[in-house]
Amino acid sequence: MAVAGGAAVATAESAEQARHKNMLTPPLAYKNTTKKGDTLYNTDLFLADNGFFFMNQYAHKEHSKQNVHEPYSTWGHWNQVKNGHGVELLTADNKTIQGHLKSEDDKKSLILDTIPNVDLGAAAFELIVSSELTSKPVDLIGTITPKDGHFFFKPTHSDTSFKLVGFDKQIKKMETFLHGKKDITTKIIATYHSPSELNLVDIFEPTKEYTDKANSATVATAQEHIQNTYWKLVEVNGNRNIILSSDEPQVTFNTAEINGTNGEGTGFDGCNGFFFNWELSGDKKLKITLGGSTLRMCHEAGIDKQSQELMQALSQTDSYTIKGSVLELKHDDKVSAKFETNPL
Repeated sequence: MAVAGGAAVATAESAEQARHKNMLTPPLAYKNTTKKGDTLYNTDLFLADNGFFFMNQYAHKEHSKQNVHEPYSTWGHWNQVKNGHGVELLTADNKTIQGHLKSEDDKKSLILDTIPNVDLGAAAFELIVSSELTSKPVDLIGTITPKDGHFFFKPTHSDTSFKLVGFDKQIKKMETFLHGKKDITTKIIATYHSPSELNLVDIFEPTKEYTDKANSATVATAQEHIQNTYWKLVEVNGNRNIILSSDEPQVTFNTAEINGTNGEGTGFDGCNGFFFNWELSGDKKLKITLGGSTLRMCHEAGIDKQSQELMQALSQTDSYTIKGSVLELKHDDKVSAKFETNPL
């Protein structure tokens, strides 16, 4: 391991401490009420613990319960970025919404830079009890596939697949729509049951309208950029048996801008924290220059070898690819290390 002075050690330790301090612990539910003219926009946001989110919005006149327009729903993938200080929502209706925690010590308020349909700038979402949202039905469009006697629903432009559970009436209705088909794309109304299950409230007959909506959005809900994202090590030199002492090995490519091309990164090898400089150039070209590290002694079998292999993989990296939620670091076009996004 490379060794630097006390300032370098403090930098690596403080970055690791800051990341843990800011990490959200989903499932979490947030609510915002914004007034625009004489209309109140009530927006619910639910962050699931598998990286999936959904957002519901109901708009009505200030002194009436009459809806101004049809309820708005969207969903997609969420990540904590900027070393835990920021939150990014990648939605199924082709929008990227940036947000941040109100402060390092206050996780009860999430500030989003915009709210769909409102366009009044940044808005604060206050933390509420999760059950207030999980019991509310949400409209989703996606693909239903039967497998091993069960039905699985994958929302459009989402990496998450849910097992559908519910009342016999709705399940039989779904079976009728699926009869003789490998899968169908349609709209469902469901409530969140768990990270792997949705309660089916209703299902709509598959039509071209839903297929067109599913194909119209172009957002990639998997992670598209390497920057400001927590990447957990899952494989180094083909070995997936990752060893850890006090925390999981990971790297974060920090930068002041969401799509910045260089910056100072931080990481943890399973025993010690470290930092590095990084720079992007051309088509997925990446250069990593290692800096200093902490000097903690760890006694777990194999952890020194893992640390050496990780440091070598980082220092020799010349390119990368992102496939879904997996980051692959490469040397001479061969994968040397793999990481996965961690929505927490």
